[in-house]
Amino acid sequence: MIVLVFGSCEDFLDRQPLTSMNDENFWTSENNIRLFANSFYTNYFVGYNTGFALDYAPLRGFNFSDDLTSVGKQASFENQPPPTRQELREVPPVTNWESEYAGTKWNFSWVRKSNLFLERIERAKGSVLNDEAYQHWSALARFFRGFEYSRLVSVYGDVPYYDHVLGDTEIDQLYKDRDDRTLVMDKVYDDFVYVLANMRLSDVNSQYLNRYIAAGFISRLMLFEGTWQKYHMGNNEKAEQYLELAVQAADLVMTSGKWSFGSDFRRLFGSENLAGNPEVLMYRQYESSLLVTHSIASYSNITESQAQAANLSLAKSFIANDGQPYQLSSVPNADQLDLQNMIVTRDPRFEATFWDAPRTQAATLLYADKFIDRVGPTHAGG
Repeated sequence: MIVLVFGSCEDFLDRQPLTSMNDENFWTSENNIRLFANSFYTNYFVGYNTGFALDYAPLRGFNFSDDLTSVGKQASFENQPPPTRQELREVPPVTNWESEYAGTKWNFSWVRKSNLFLERIERAKGSVLNDEAYQHWSALARFFRGFEYSRLVSVYGDVPYYDHVLGDTEIDQLYKDRDDRTLVMDKVYDDFVYVLANMRLSDVNSQYLNRYIAAGFISRLMLFEGTWQKYHMGNNEKAEQYLELAVQAADLVMTSGKWSFGSDFRRLFGSENLAGNPEVLMYRQYESSLLVTHSIASYSNITESQAQAANLSLAKSFIANDGQPYQLSSVPNADQLDLQNMIVTRDPRFEATFWDAPRTQAATLLYADKFIDRVGPTHAGG
């Protein structure tokens, strides 16, 4: 006779793996929390991007702009509405970017990630994180949430606002209507105020996000939204509120005494290494040995074509050597708009940005070459 004895396997099947991390055992040290935070960096601090991508690179990646023009049909204008702009995955900027409007797709995965980060930090408070560490990491999570919503609002205007991780059963929240732009940006404002009060002034090294770096971005984002509220919405009250925060954030950096202007403009953008540069709060280090490279210099070598190139409107915006717009300048011949004359009469940043002669490789003949040193283009052009 055979007797079969059946026992419960539940105790064994429900055991967590011992050799891999999961949501239950990951949030047990500040170092692990730092590792999670690191995953935000390549999405928000893209530098000159990687490989041949140009997302967010000025003059090259921002094609849909009043500053750039292409020959013939303007490629950034679409003939019909697209079927969708959504992106359901957490993806790096290369695939989370639309050149038609130079911004992010309809993607809330990074909002969710920030909210999840905040909830896990809350769980670690007291047991893993002391008060100072808790304030820093929650400020960091709120900074990235505010950053993402600032980008979404700049593209889409009204968007749904979420301050927690949504569950599958929260149908009303998942499918709710967009929230008013000002409501969303008030939430962003609150996040940024918290960041400026609680993020560490310095962390392990200068390449980790700190209050000064965050303040630089906050100043930029609040300047955008403040001017939008003033000139597009006519909302002077909100404009003043956001612009005051922009000033406060900028003052934090400016009065710290840690940074100063003085670099040659071309050397700043064409440098191989920005470590120690007094103008730079944060930089991205590129190392060929680590396969972290970019191609911005090759797009600036005076032989590579520039299908979207700087136009006269951008050229006119450069101030003259006396700091005045060319219409008000006392510099002789400042109102002469030929290239050779503008190189002489304009602020040195003009000469450091454009090649000194028309180039047919550029759609407008005005060739931008500021992302390469002065030796490289000479060799490339023969």
